[in-house]
This record gives sequence, C-alpha cells and structure tokens, in this order.
Amino acid sequence: MNYAKTIRDPMYGYITIEAPFAQLLDTEEFQRLRNIRQTGYQSLYPSALHNRFVHSLGVFHLGKKALGYFENNINIQNEVIPGWDEIRNTFLTACLLHDVGHSPFSHTGEEYYTKGCNFEQEYRKLLHMPDDLKEFTPNTTAEENKKRFFTDLSQSKDGTGKPHEAMSTLLGLELCRRENIEIDEDLFIRSIIGLKYQDGFKSSDKAQVIRNAMISLLNGDLIDVDKLDYVIRDAYVTGYNSLTLDLDRLLAGYTVVKTVDNTYEVAFKKGALSVIENVIYANDLDRRWIQSHPAILYVCWLIDGLLSNYEAAMVTHIKSERAEDTNGAQETGPSTIYTKEALSSQGTSGKTYRLRLLCDDDIICHGKNNDDSFFSKHYFARQLRYKPLWKTEASFEHLTSGVFGEKLLGEISESLQRLTGFGPTTNGVLINKEFKDNLKEQLEQANSLNIKADSYLQALNICDIFTSFQDENHLKDFEFVVLFTRKFQSAYKKTTDLNTIKIELETGLVPLNDVISVQAKSASRGSKLDLFYVYTTKSNIGDKKDLGKQFIDCLRRNFKSLM
Repeated sequence: MNYAKTIRDPMYGYITIEAPFAQLLDTEEFQRLRNIRQTGYQSLYPSALHNRFVHSLGVFHLGKKALGYFENNINIQNEVIPGWDEIRNTFLTACLLHDVGHSPFSHTGEEYYTKGCNFEQEYRKLLHMPDDLKEFTPNTTAEENKKRFFTDLSQSKDGTGKPHEAMSTLLGLELCRRENIEIDEDLFIRSIIGLKYQDGFKSSDKAQVIRNAMISLLNGDLIDVDKLDYVIRDAYVTGYNSLTLDLDRLLAGYTVVKTVDNTYEVAFKKGALSVIENVIYANDLDRRWIQSHPAILYVCWLIDGLLSNYEAAMVTHIKSERAEDTNGAQETGPSTIYTKEALSSQGTSGKTYRLRLLCDDDIICHGKNNDDSFFSKHYFARQLRYKPLWKTEASFEHLTSGVFGEKLLGEISESLQRLTGFGPTTNGVLINKEFKDNLKEQLEQANSLNIKADSYLQALNICDIFTSFQDENHLKDFEFVVLFTRKFQSAYKKTTDLNTIKIELETGLVPLNDVISVQAKSASRGSKLDLFYVYTTKSNIGDKKDLGKQFIDCLRRNFKSLM
C-alpha cells in the first residue's frame, strides 16, 4: 500500500483511500460522478449540492470502518477465513464503485436503462456464461460460483436489482478489468445488487456466511453503509438534521454469531439496537418529509422531461447520421442513448453526436440551448413553476377522507395515471389545451379508421373534469399538472426485512422485529397510485385558500358520470 489519496470530508474528517482503490478514483468513469447530483433536493434545500462522487467516497469510508470492527468481532486475526483478503478487497471495491453506473440526475433517469439493456443477458456475456445453464458443467470453483449466481438470480424477487445498481456492476467490472484490479467478480456483482447466496443465510460454513455478511453490509435489509451515508449526508447538506447517529456503536455491533445448532448467522450486538432505531427514524423522516415533498416531485418531473427530450433529440440525430452513411437506407438506430457505452470513456459510435461520460451537464446544456419545451422553461425559470393544490400527504388524506372509498379513489388514481401514456413521462402529465386538442385529433383519427378508441375517450373525459373545475372556480388558465408518488410507509412495516435482521442477546439470537420499540408511522396500500398531487398556475391559485377542496369536490361530482 505505497500509494494513497487522502480527501477531507466535512462529516468524517479525512478519508484515506489506499492502493489499488485509489487507482480507480482518477479514471474518467469515476470522475464523471462529480457531475451527477445525489438528489433532487436543491429546489427545496439550495445547499443540497452534493454529488455521487462524495457519496461514493463516504460509502467506501464507512465500509472500511465497518470492516475494521467486523474483523475484530469474528476473530479473523486468530482464524483463517478462506479467501478473506480477496473478499475484503472485493467488498471495498464494490463500496467505491457501487454508484459508478448512475444515470444523469441519479434516480430520476435510471428507468431509461431498462429500454436498452437486458441486464441478465449482459451478465452472461460479461461472465462468459451460456444462455442455458443446464448445458454448463463447472470445472472450477469460480465457474461453480458463477452458476450459483444465475441460479440465485432466477430465484430472487428483486432480480438484477435497481437499474442503476445493475449498470454499476457492468461498468464497474469493465473498469476493474481495464485497470487490472483483482476482485471476486461474482461477489462484486452480488454486493452491489444485494443478491445473497441462497444457501448462505444460515450455514455451518462460516466463510459462506461472511460473504453474505459483506453483501448485506453494502446493500442489505434496512441497515448498510450505503443507506447510512446518504441518510447522514442528506441531513447534513439540507440542514434537516433530525437525529444523531452513533456510527461507531452501530458498526462495532456488526458480527457473525455461532448458534446453538453449530451454524452461523449474521447479526448485530444488542448495543447497536438503539442506533438501529434511530436509523429507522432518520430514514423515515427523510422519505416522508423531503423525498415526497411536492416541490421536489415537481422538479424531478421537469428533469424527467428534459431527459426524455434529450434522448429523443440525440436518437434522431444518430439515426440521421446513419442514414447519411448508408445513402438513405432504413436505419432503426438506438432505442435509447442512456447506455453503458455512453457512460464510459469509450463512448458511443458516431460523428457529430458522439456521446461519452454522460452527466447532468449534458442534459442541462441541451435543455438550456436546444429545448424550448414546457419542461425546459419551468426548470430554468423558477417563477413559472406551478403550485400544488395541497402540499402534504396529510392534506390529501384530510381532503379525500369520507369523500371517496378506497376502491373509488384507486379508480380515480388509475384513470389519472393512464393519462401519462399520452405524454413523454411516466410519473406525471401536463393537462392543457394542446394536450386536450391532441387527444381529440387522435380520437377522430381512430374513429375514421374504425379503431377502438376507449382510451382516448376516457382521457378526454378526465380532461373535462378539469374543464369543469376551471369553469366552476373562474380560473384564468387551463393549465394543470398531475404527479404521482407512493404513500409513505415506515421501514418498520417491512416486517420481512426486519425479521431477517438478528440481534444478539444474552439468551441468543432474536429477530429485530421482536425487540424493536419503533411504532409504525402509517401503512401503505402498496400502490404507486394512492397519492397524487395537482398543480396549477400561480394566477389560478392567487389568494384562494380552498382550491384543493373544490377540486376534490369536483372529482366527486363528475368522475363516475363521465367514466
């Protein structure tokens, strides 16, 4: 370890990154993360300027700190754990690179990955595995682990994990190979996407349980170094610092315990229990009051529109270039420009519109100079942004309680959600005269061709409700935005997750769910459609105090009659 970088962090002090991990820091792919925003919180908290670069350094730091405690807890100095050095180096590499594949604007853009990439197929190519595993007979331990990986992948409810996690593994593996960083590739992928060894949750093989412990430490159930850093860092930069987390007490409690039946399980010591509760509280507060704030949802929707418009423009340019190269021959072109190649130093093939190291700046530059859409205007001109008719989930619950039954509210939400199928984004829709006129035109075209047009008719009926709302309240503008989000659900309600976390008491191991004192804040019906926000122009809202109530009342009177 003759080469290291030392970086000052405002929360942790000095972060030291030794060789070979330091080698990865200066790669173009990792430096790209300087220009990927961590969150969309800026609209509400101007100081939330942190990025995926500093977050990745923080996760690495916490991972290294956790490993120090973990090694002591499992007495690794006095016990030979097969392959421990490789496990350790792989885990820390995964900590550093776990977000290297994040799209521009982080989570807002990651759904675009699913349009152009089948991650399981990419894993097969990268790991040199056949499509049919039945025909594959492993000759080495590494090949056996690869086969187990695809077997576990097929049985996992989360599949390849979140799109950005899967993309990070693809980009990260290629980066390690290019830089000659030796890692256990199977464990590297599992650690980032959170795919545990199915036969290693509880086992007589301590080394196998330890591998699952490493996976859980980076991407686990409720408590891991990734979540810890963003909960702490988000609170720090926003000023919404609700709780103090004793990190050392928590990380020092992470261990592997031998049970009465001579098997091993991952667990926390009882001393960490109070900090675990604080983590649940802190995570809940962040998700309930910041992530789901209507101002943040609105800006994230605008960004989604910018991402969509940038994609459409670039795909059109690339298709045009290819048509020129083939003398006008039909070229399908890419389905999306948000690909692994576009994120890497390699870049995509092309001439004028070559894409490489895609980041937030590319989207902002295009939106500012080449995009004259609603999304661009409202993103850059804050004074144009629409205001919500209600501002909290509690207000929504109060307005709808006793007005709609659960079934009817679900029908309304689903009907509103279907409107997104006629626009460029999937989590929101802009309802205005242009939108309504386009629906009418498409309805007429469908009727002229004798095509079933129920979807257009239903969409127009929804628009008519907004027209009635405008007329009844003498609103100046027929301009509305509807956005969708999940109702808040406390981490405490994830009983399956909490049961997988074990606490070591004097009497033995018990599930976290049996000893935790946190009470569930609220339950969710588990649908993305349960909660929606309606926004309109500032001139419409003016000094009106009950416009939200009037809208709900309009929905009540008109929804069933128009459907």
